[in-house]
Amino acid sequence: MGCFDSVMVPCPKCGKKHEFQSKSGRCCLDEYELADAPSDVMENVNRHAPRECECGCLYKVDEATRTPIEVGVAEKNEKMAQQYRTLAATMLEDLARKVLDGEVTTVQFSWDGGAGLKITTR
Repeated sequence: MGCFDSVMVPCPKCGKKHEFQSKSGRCCLDEYELADAPSDVMENVNRHAPRECECGCLYKVDEATRTPIEVGVAEKNEKMAQQYRTLAATMLEDLARKVLDGEVTTVQFSWDGGAGLKITTR
């Protein structure tokens, strides 16, 4: 982990502020309001976007206007797909470790229709 700067961005739906981290700029753990953030910090403000608010809104920053905007369905789906890829990679790494350690000797993969991928181990 390295240093970063934070930009506090209000949710476009409910107004609650959330931290958006940027790795551009000084990266001295400085915190800025959206309107006051330096331009170099704003270059990387969406690196973890879209951000999900407790109200259910997924949003990012329109860097040109410095406005928080709700993301569309395609971006929501991509965010979910990214989360599933990360989860799958973590599960497979854990499974590989168990196989190498001898905890698991048999692995069976099957597709369970609507439930998705099923992994059975012995």
